[in-house]
Amino acid sequence: MDAACSHPSPASTEFQSGHDARDVTAHHPVDDAKGNAEALLTMKEQMGLKIRL
Repeated sequence: MDAACSHPSPASTEFQSGHDARDVTAHHPVDDAKGNAEALLTMKEQMGLKIRL
């Protein structure tokens, strides 16, 4: 959302429509952490990231 008004900005609308979430969450901290971990593992596998976990 733009800070000056209550309408979503074009960037946030594009992000939401192009968002590739595996699961819908209620934004609970544990669920968010699990989602971040899944995303990191996916990026490691698909992009060949050289990180140790």
